[in-house]
Amino acid sequence: MFSKQNLLIIGGAAGVFAIAYVVDEADKAMNYEETRARVTSVTVECTLEKTEGKITTYTDPMDCHMAEFAQREHPRYKNQGFEIKRSGVTEFDYYGLDGKVLSNSLDVYTDPNGCELSVGDEFRILQHKTDETRVREADEDSFAKWCS
Repeated sequence: MFSKQNLLIIGGAAGVFAIAYVVDEADKAMNYEETRARVTSVTVECTLEKTEGKITTYTDPMDCHMAEFAQREHPRYKNQGFEIKRSGVTEFDYYGLDGKVLSNSLDVYTDPNGCELSVGDEFRILQHKTDETRVREADEDSFAKWCS
């Protein structure tokens, strides 16, 4: 079934992932504290992508409605196996450690349920305890429920 060498490789890879997870969680617990953020803008763009073997073809970023239209109507993309890939950036304000309002952004535009963020939505972020400009997403439960 598995040779000793294969088992060692699999075990080593699992160990590396476990260590990375523990280090990440320890970093969050020791160096970050939770705070609330309010969305000030959301930019969502789409590309059309197709992978054939080792070659991936993609378009420049465009408005998502335009990407849907191109996939449906443009002769170069229609029925050619192109998929729409979405990406986005959310800008938000939050209170720094000294009480000043700060602005930042994360490469996230939907909550874990797939609901797109909107201006005014609130969510939790983790703010670094000594460098208040360093932020990261809290956890999957950090987002309010925007849609049902």
